Amino acid sequence: GQVRPSQSPVFARLPYTTCSGPKTERPSCRVSRGHATFPFVITDAVIVAAGSSNRFGGQDKLFAELCGKPVVAWSLTAYEAAPNVERIVVVTSASNAAQMQDLAATWAPTRFAGIAPGGPRRRDSVAAGLRACSSLYVAIHDGARPLTTPEMIARCSPPEAPFTLVE
Repeated sequence: GQVRPSQSPVFARLPYTTCSGPKTERPSCRVSRGHATFPFVITDAVIVAAGSSNRFGGQDKLFAELCGKPVVAWSLTAYEAAPNVERIVVVTSASNAAQMQDLAATWAPTRFAGIAPGGPRRRDSVAAGLRACSSLYVAIHDGARPLTTPEMIARCSPPEAPFTLVE
């Protein structure tokens, strides 16, 4: 089949961006969905890591070791390796900011953009992360979920332009 612009009311209303400026460093990146392959939109990522870990026995679960590295490092490395992610913003509490800054700089050295302050509720933390982003599209990820892969992240990226697969 071939990919053609969609007249579907769902895809026709989707806003989209194209790569420009420093984003053109990866112009050949493509993502596959089914049998269609198409360029994807570059996104920012917000890793929300501002929780209190109340149920984890007094220590912050994000810094607990899991197979040789901290739990949050698994998320950082996945987003660092995802071809469609341009910048990573980590939202964390003030008490964890210095430690999280060091971890993020270590595990996401090329895409880590900075720390945003966590809020009293999750939605406040997400809003703080979104304010720190510059992309039209943003992936929001819970830092305590370490099993995300770069491939999963790329598959969730919206297409660069609306499409329909024509058989």
